[in-house]
Formats: sequence, C-alpha cells, structure tokens
Amino acid sequence: MKLFPILMAAAFILQAADSSISIRTHVNKTALYPGDRLEYEVSVEHPASIEFIADHLKKDQLSLDGFEVVDVTNMTSTFSGGKLFQVKFLLRTFDISGAVATIPSFDLYYFRRGSGQDANNAQAETVTVPATAIALRSTLPGPNASIRDSKPLLAVSSAAWLVPGAVGACALIAVIVWLLSLVVTRLRLGSSKQRAKDGVHRQSLAERLDEIRALEVDSSEDVERFYRQASDLLRGLTGNGAGLTPQETELALRNGGGSERRAAAVGALLEQCDRIRYAPGGLEKGLNQRSEFLRKLQELAGER
Repeated sequence: MKLFPILMAAAFILQAADSSISIRTHVNKTALYPGDRLEYEVSVEHPASIEFIADHLKKDQLSLDGFEVVDVTNMTSTFSGGKLFQVKFLLRTFDISGAVATIPSFDLYYFRRGSGQDANNAQAETVTVPATAIALRSTLPGPNASIRDSKPLLAVSSAAWLVPGAVGACALIAVIVWLLSLVVTRLRLGSSKQRAKDGVHRQSLAERLDEIRALEVDSSEDVERFYRQASDLLRGLTGNGAGLTPQETELALRNGGGSERRAAAVGALLEQCDRIRYAPGGLEKGLNQRSEFLRKLQELAGER
C-alpha cells in the first residue's frame, strides 16, 4: 500500500499484443476528491505503417464507467522511427464508494497500410488500453469519528486572573474618564466660541448703529439712505438675509433660535423701513418717525 502513490505518480508503460505497438498512460494526480477534474493521457507509439482511427473518440460516443468524460482530444505526430498517437481525456468522478477509482479499459482501432493493399478495404484491428486506478479522497468523516476535536479545559486559579482583570478594569475606567474629559472640553470650547461670536456681533451691531445715528438727514435722499442702511442692518441679523422680506426675516430669526419678541421687533422695523422707502409720501413720514425708529433700534441692540 505504501508503494501505491509512487506507482500512481509514474506513467504506466505497457506492451500491446503487437510488439510493434507500445502503450503509455499517465494521470496528472495521484489522488483526487469526488468532483475534482483529472487529466488522463494515453500515448501509443507505433510504426508508420499503422494508422489509428479516431472516429469513435468523441465525448458523446465514449463511455468510461464511473467517470464523466468532460472533454477528449486526440492528435498524431511523427518522430524518427515511427508515429505517436495521443488521446487526452478530462475526466471527473463523484464516486465515494471506495478508496480507489478505476478508469476502465477501452479499445483503440487501427489498420495497417500494406504496399499493395487498398486502404479502404484494410482489415481493422484493435489494441486495448488497460485500466488505470487512482486513489480517492473524501472530506466525510468515518462512522466512528468524532464530530469535532475536543481538549480538556485547563484549570485556572482565581489568583491567575485577578491581577490581569484588575489592570483591565482600571484601563477601561481610564479610557472612559479620558473620553468624558474630551467631551467636556469640546463643550466648553464651543460655548466660549459662541460667547465670543455673540460679543463680536453685538459690538458690530453697536458700531453700525452709531454710524446710522450719525447720518445727517436734511433731504429726501438722506432719509432714503438712513432707512436703507437700517434695513441692511436688520436683515444682516439673520446671517444671510439680504433678499428676505420682513416676514421671511422674522421667520428665519425664530427658526434660528431667537426669541419671539426679538424676531417680531425686527420684522416690524423692517416693514416700517420698506413702507417709508417705497410707499408714496413715505420719505416725508420717515423724517418725522426717525427719532422713534432710532429708539426702537437702540432697544433692539441692547442699548438703554
């Protein structure tokens, strides 16, 4: 049995009944699992006067019991002293009944070409390719095999895991504390940035309010410029509301988290600016309403 793989790996060289014909078989695997493909080659050395017939060497005409013929090809070549006829099979088997699968023997047909013999009337002769065995492997466990391997559990004392467990718990607590500190730092940083942003916004609002209050209002053009700058200031409170109507500006301030009272005051002042600038006779009214408008604008900016 130990010599079986060695024999399988080697090519089988057999002498046919006719001493002038030599048959050699070869497989590309020493063993295969069911479903694997196997390359099986038959080589026949013969004199040039012999010609082999390949008509029956077709996938749908050749049967090798126990094996499925996936593909079959043949070729003839010439060498010094004779010819070589080769048949190559691509086989597959799903047999799981034993440890060895046997490729059955089959016949090859040939005829001799005599010097005065008619090739069409030549007598066909046969040469038998012997059976070839190949080992089968299986992934199925034997009937007495265990479903899975098992090993006895190792006894572990409490002293062996107590120190590593304590170290791991301390490391976990340290990571949690570090993450919490990062969150707190981010929250404080965000709050300080918001406070700084609000301070800059209030300062900018106060500075622009001072500019508007310092405008001289002596003519209709001055009145229009005064309420135009006031309108730009009020719409700028939303961040990017240059093209918004008074109602849209009020809604944007409410959605942005502003108070209802402040949003309503901005909307009312914006509506007053638009009436003065665009309504007939509005500029004359705007001159009289300037002082009251400035008072409301100062209250909105936080000035008392």
